Amino acid sequence: MKPSVTRVAIVSVSKWVYVNSLKAAGFSRQGNHFNRQSHDLFHGIHFQASRWGSGEEGSFTVNLTVTSPILYSYWTGRPFPTNPATALYPIQQRIGLLMPGRQDRWWSVQADTNIDSLCKEVGSAIIQYGVPFFKDFRNSDGIFQKLRSGEKLPGVPSRHLPLIHAMLAKEKGFVEEAKQQIERAISNDKSPLVPQAIQRVASRLGISMGSIG
Repeated sequence: MKPSVTRVAIVSVSKWVYVNSLKAAGFSRQGNHFNRQSHDLFHGIHFQASRWGSGEEGSFTVNLTVTSPILYSYWTGRPFPTNPATALYPIQQRIGLLMPGRQDRWWSVQADTNIDSLCKEVGSAIIQYGVPFFKDFRNSDGIFQKLRSGEKLPGVPSRHLPLIHAMLAKEKGFVEEAKQQIERAISNDKSPLVPQAIQRVASRLGISMGSIG
């Protein structure tokens, strides 16, 4: 089956930016995505094709992700993916929101698209705006301190912040702080019942819901 023009474009851009920048920046290429380990975190650059494209036209964007095996497993209950760039939790930032204009950016592709120009345009965006994004996320201690100081995390809903805080607190040995954050997650939620997501995270952290409050 002939690959779509969007897939051909993503493959070409992925190869171009790897050779021209990301390999030297310490990223590995798996499939069409990239990942780089930074202490106990993984930085990911993830290509996402639109679901609405056809074989002859489509569009794609670039997601920047920051994750770790611990955070991913506490949230999903599953092992960390063999390709870290596909673990889209917890931090996820669309590259367009880092570019001038701060708007979501999708690159359109048709059969007559100049692939060389597209490679340079998207590759330059990744190099100029994508790679610098990761400097604020060198290790989980940095994320932990951001949460302790009340900062938000890119792409993370506010209701998930105390859960991530609890995960990191438990992992770093601050069990009471982890319990407090689970309690905060419960109090922040307006539903009459404790959401299943909170229950699952608490259970994976070994925190009994009966010990909360």
